[in-house]
Order: sequence, then C-alpha cells, then structure tokens
Amino acid sequence: MHSTRTHRHAPVPRVAPGRPALLALASALLLAGCASSGEKQDPLFKELKVEGGDAVPYDPHAAADDRRTGVLLAEIHRKLDIWTNLTLRGDPKKDARTLTQVESALGYDASKNAALLVDQLDVGAPRNRMIAAAALGFVGSDVALGPLLAALDDRDEQVVANALLGLSVLAEPTTPLTRIAGMLEDRGADPDVRNNAGRVLRAMPSLVLNGSEREAILGAARFAIGDEEPWVRIHGLMLLAELTDAESLEDMATLLTDDTPLVRLAASRAVAYLGDVEGEAFGRATRALVGALSDTRSQAFRSAVLGDLRRLTKRNFDDDDAWLKYANRLN
Repeated sequence: MHSTRTHRHAPVPRVAPGRPALLALASALLLAGCASSGEKQDPLFKELKVEGGDAVPYDPHAAADDRRTGVLLAEIHRKLDIWTNLTLRGDPKKDARTLTQVESALGYDASKNAALLVDQLDVGAPRNRMIAAAALGFVGSDVALGPLLAALDDRDEQVVANALLGLSVLAEPTTPLTRIAGMLEDRGADPDVRNNAGRVLRAMPSLVLNGSEREAILGAARFAIGDEEPWVRIHGLMLLAELTDAESLEDMATLLTDDTPLVRLAASRAVAYLGDVEGEAFGRATRALVGALSDTRSQAFRSAVLGDLRRLTKRNFDDDDAWLKYANRLN
C-alpha cells in the first residue's frame, strides 16, 4: 500500500550544500529577464496541459468513490492553475506568501491522496492522468518516484510532459537521469517533453550524478543549446554552466547573439558563471561578454551583460574600449 503521510509544507528541490545551485543561477536570470525584457518568466509549468476542462466528468450513476475522485481532481487542477499563474506571472516578492500557501495545499492534497493519484495515473482517463502526474510531484517523498517514472512510457505525450513536471518538483536525488537526458535531446519529441526533461535535470544537484549520468547530461545539454525551442536552449545553457563544461564555452557564447532576448540573457549569465567558477575559462568568458556589449538591439541586454561582467571581473570600467583593453590582456 502506498503511503498517505501528510505534511504541512510543500516540498522544495533538494540542493547539495556548499555549492552554487543551478536553480539559484536560473532564478537570477529570470528576475533579470522579467525586469528587462518584457517577456514572461520561465514557462516553468506552462506544460501543465489539461485540455477540455477539468477532470473527466463521471456518469451520475457511478459509484460514490468515482464522484469523489472527479471532485478531488478538479480541486487539485484548480490549485495547479493558481500555482501556474503565480509562477508565470506573479511577483516573486509580493506573491511569495500566496505561492507558499498554494504549494502547501497541493502538498497536503497530494500526500493525503497519493494512492488515489497513483491509481489515476495508471488507469485514469488522459486528462485525469495529466492532473495526477503533475500533482504527484508535490507528494514530497519517494513514494511518487516509481509511478512518475512509469508514466514516462505513457502513450499520451502530455501525460509524459506532466510526469516530467512532477519529477522536477519532486526533485528526488535517486531519480535515474540517463533516460531523461535522452528525452531532452530528442528533437522528435513534443517540445513540452523536451522542456520538462530539462527542468528535471536542472532540479538535480550535480553532486548526486554518477559518471555515466554526468556524461549523458553533458551530451544532451550540448545538443540542447541548438534546439529550436528557446527554453530548451536555456536549459542547455544552464546545465552546461552548472556542470562547469569549459569546453562548451565558445558554443555557449554564440547564444549571446540569439534572436530571443531571454536566451541572450541566459547566455550572458551562464558564460559569466562558468568564467567565475572555472578559472581557466575566465579570460575567454570575459572576452565573450565584452564582445556582446556591441549588441545594439536592447539597452536592457547591454545593462545585463555589464552587470555580469562586473560580477565576474570585479571591475567597473567607464567605456567599451577600456573593457576591450582589459579583456585582451587576459590569458
């Protein structure tokens, strides 16, 4: 029997102590993007697709348990919608308390009804499976891990996308990641599947990776920065930065000229991060960022690059020529 242990607080991604976290790096990027680009924040959970309304309606003559299931899933779906809206369009400071409350409510509902959600994910109608897959991420224990992994074989790609979403929220360190890395780089997969595969990989602290997983994720991330989907490219950039892949720095730097503003911002932040934590990449990262100062498409992007340069170099020059002279003196 599956545990139905309740908890009062929503689970949070577990990050190994004493190291820069990829999620912190991403959060800084998203705040910069939200403030300067006019675009939405990271479509963290835009892939929560449950088309055609709430949970599948039940025959009025069905058993009471079936009606209870429909009501429960509809309520969970409502809370997931609120959570999605806060994540996409909310003010990180203003809405923090509300978001915490919604996450706690989802955690309570999911953990209390874990067995029912697992059953719906296994045998429910497609829309019910989608809701259950997303909700199980809030269970806050590894009781959800097996069912979510099994759902990666679902015939409906939106169920698969939501199962990946659930895995990214669950952030269970024992999650096997090699297959998920393959899903990130599968250009034939639904964009939501690729996007949420990137979310799962970004949610995992790199210190829990074994050698084969690390290589699989590096390969997928290198491939992802060439994906047609902007947020898949961003996932690739963040993963390469977090895994300190200095060999990919030049490829990462090419996205400083990307057509999508948030991808350019992500490239700037990722290149600066990599130059900071990987000493031998410092000079190359600095020169790449200095080169990006000539981008005239957006003053906001130029300001972001200058901020990243200052944090990386601990310097604050007055003009581009001074930055260029400084960068060219570096190894």
